[in-house]
Amino acid sequence: MYTPALAGYALGWNISYNVNGDQFHQHGGGIEGFSTYILRSESIDYVVVVLSNEEDFPSGHLANKITSMVLSAK
Repeated sequence: MYTPALAGYALGWNISYNVNGDQFHQHGGGIEGFSTYILRSESIDYVVVVLSNEEDFPSGHLANKITSMVLSAK
């Protein structure tokens, strides 16, 4: 399910790696009235979920910003 096939995309999940080589699985979505994003990493036992009731809210940007802040504090 998390094995990238097309340019880092695996069965609905975007797969990426940070500078330490930790693998991250990301998926966002939304429709009129809401926006969502989940960012997780099994290798560092980490998950961020952003839920918004505003369809234009940058939920992916916020999830990545939170991740950067948390990982830089370690």
